[in-house]
Amino acid sequence: TVGDPNSVTVDRWESFNVLVHIDTDVSMVALQLRLQEITAVPSGSFRLNSVSFSTPPWSNDPGSQVVPALPDLMDGPDYKSGYILDLATDLVNGTGTGEFYFATINLTYAGALMGEYRLNLSDILYGDTNFDDFTDALTGQDYIVTVIPAPGAAVLGMIGLGCVGWVKKRLEKRGETDYISQET
Repeated sequence: TVGDPNSVTVDRWESFNVLVHIDTDVSMVALQLRLQEITAVPSGSFRLNSVSFSTPPWSNDPGSQVVPALPDLMDGPDYKSGYILDLATDLVNGTGTGEFYFATINLTYAGALMGEYRLNLSDILYGDTNFDDFTDALTGQDYIVTVIPAPGAAVLGMIGLGCVGWVKKRLEKRGETDYISQET
């Protein structure tokens, strides 16, 4: 599952955290995955800034961790981050079963368009305590990111619209109704 809760509202260029939550009935010794934008028409504008792994049951040894070169822009054609991987602290017994957080992923929406975008996990691969590898197509609920304009941008937009209206009225008073010069 990605995130807890499963949605966030942010301004453009505002950083936010996504928590990767694991609920497993298999004791894992390794977990590898990617974060992917799965919006119908992906923005290609999410930037992965940092990854911090939760401990326990995951190792805090940088030698057992893999993160993409940061910052990592999740742009086309698959709109995925690089691989994110960590080994269990206990390689004999693994993580145990149950619920826990795998990692906290810090992102920024660096695009120009406001709207609703969806993220989820992909390319999940994990190993159990017998060192068998498994892929998992189950990814859980989508994480919804709603991008809104910054309050300052809305105020500037209203001022701009007001100025355009004022200029238009001034020109109409002077009898200049053709605002575009037509040169031949």
